[in-house]
Amino acid sequence: MNNRPPPSTRGEIAIVCLTGLIFVTYLTSNYFLWKQSKISKQSADAATSAALTAQQTYIAGQKSSGDTLVEMQKQSIAMQKAATASKNAASSTHELVLATQAVNEQAKEALVTQTRPWLGIEGDIQSITTDISPEHISVSFEFTLRNYGQSPAIRVVPIFSFSTASKDWAAAPVQTAACEEAAGQSRAVDTPLYYHSVFFTSIFPGDSGVTTTTGNVDFARPNPNSSIPNIVVGCIVYQGAGGGTLRHTRIMYSVLRDSRSPNQVTGFYLRGTSAD
Repeated sequence: MNNRPPPSTRGEIAIVCLTGLIFVTYLTSNYFLWKQSKISKQSADAATSAALTAQQTYIAGQKSSGDTLVEMQKQSIAMQKAATASKNAASSTHELVLATQAVNEQAKEALVTQTRPWLGIEGDIQSITTDISPEHISVSFEFTLRNYGQSPAIRVVPIFSFSTASKDWAAAPVQTAACEEAAGQSRAVDTPLYYHSVFFTSIFPGDSGVTTTTGNVDFARPNPNSSIPNIVVGCIVYQGAGGGTLRHTRIMYSVLRDSRSPNQVTGFYLRGTSAD
């Protein structure tokens, strides 16, 4: 007895088995595809998350850098303001020092002015002797020196000279030369008595005046017919009791002559005086 199924049944069974195999293969393939899709999605999500984190980190870094830059700029501005304030303070201090020095200098000058000696000629000068020859003119002068200041004057040297100028400004160089000569004598330790100068040890304030006579003040005549010069200039150089600084009194006189005899001196007229 043959128990094998008929051929048709065997074919159906084969079809069923093949269909089941195909179904199993389908399920298995779908499972693996789902698994792979899930893994890919997880990877994509992770990548997206990493990208988002990187973006946030970048934005935070940019913000932090910007904040740092702003803070640095604020600090720089604050430092510049502090430096400017310090510079202004230093400038104000320097100006205050200069102003204080100027005030001190003015106070010093005021004190010196109030306490220094001031010499001048009291009254008019007089011609004592006049020697006129075809070659020269020689005149000696008498005058009274008075100290109008508050301290003694020492090393007093007065010098007089003639000038042929008719204007004060034109006679000024002759007066400057007289001051320079007198200054040289006043500075000398042992001041010699020049023929047309005089040296006093001191002239005290409040003295009634010291009358002195110069030596001959000479003037070379360019020709025998030339008349006596128009102007006499004088410069008195002296020092204060402490020595050092030279003081000057400058005087200028017109020479008055007899209209009938131009070589005859009749007097002198004060044109101007100055002191420093």
